[in-house]
Amino acid sequence: WTTKGRGIIASTPPPTPGHPFQRYYLAAKANGTSARATFWENTRLTEAEKRAIVEDGARRKRLTVEEYLATTAWKREGEAEFVLEETRAVLPEFTEALAEELTVEESATPLFADWYTIADLGGSRDPTGVMVGYWDFTRKKFRAQLCRKLLRPTTEQIANAMRELERDAFGLHRDSPAQPLRGSHFRYIDDPLGIVTRDLAQKHDLAAGPPRKEDKDAALMDLRDSILRREVEFSPDAREIVAQCQAAIWNKQHTEFERVEGFGHFEFVDCLLYASRNYIPNRGRVPPTWGVDVQNTSRSAMARAKEPDKSTQAWAKAFGG
Repeated sequence: WTTKGRGIIASTPPPTPGHPFQRYYLAAKANGTSARATFWENTRLTEAEKRAIVEDGARRKRLTVEEYLATTAWKREGEAEFVLEETRAVLPEFTEALAEELTVEESATPLFADWYTIADLGGSRDPTGVMVGYWDFTRKKFRAQLCRKLLRPTTEQIANAMRELERDAFGLHRDSPAQPLRGSHFRYIDDPLGIVTRDLAQKHDLAAGPPRKEDKDAALMDLRDSILRREVEFSPDAREIVAQCQAAIWNKQHTEFERVEGFGHFEFVDCLLYASRNYIPNRGRVPPTWGVDVQNTSRSAMARAKEPDKSTQAWAKAFGG
């Protein structure tokens, strides 16, 4: 108000698009108050000094200069590009192009499918994520259909979110206008203490079990393989899941997901991980008589040629008949 000064926020791009600095930069770019400069535009360094810096960085990484200049670390630090840090990315294969390919409209919900409700509880510190999806055994794909993020929810709010998502996606309740899917329904909740799971079952008639969680690194590799094989797809209404898959990074110790403002602890990545670990592949729910009018179906044996009696032939031959 008095000095007419202005603040300057200067930084190289962060390791993940979920960092608040990217939002600040995009907002400044929208109103014309941003600036971007690369390493090569530094006028305080000679060309020889620039080459020496790049060669030293490549030597530290044990890479050639060409390989070093292709890394995401250099693209962020040297070229000022917003790219996900590949060495810390949880799902490095989940690029923007692949995300667009796997996000598809639903032509028709399969009548027979296994559907899943999966929740990752965040407690008082992180958001709670609830995701619904189904395994389409005819196409061999798991589809993430809808999701809901809840901030410090009560058990009743979690129960209401589950009911609403299940109703909208699957028509599992009597007040739903849609015909319910035919198959099996599974609920999994990551609830280490078991308190929420117990209350959901006793007070809200929403039974759930714990997901398989052993060997998370192996489960994550399986999920990455499934994504590359296009065995996972996303509804356009599951944008939050897609965004978290693109932005999720490990902490520097690679022991857990980094907490990022706007994304929390990437609860929907965990939901997708639990789905990948717990859904039942290669299971069909179509009854054997589905599509057959059993009331008007008859079976008749084909007429068979009558074989001559061997004893009659023997008598005829003996008496010249």
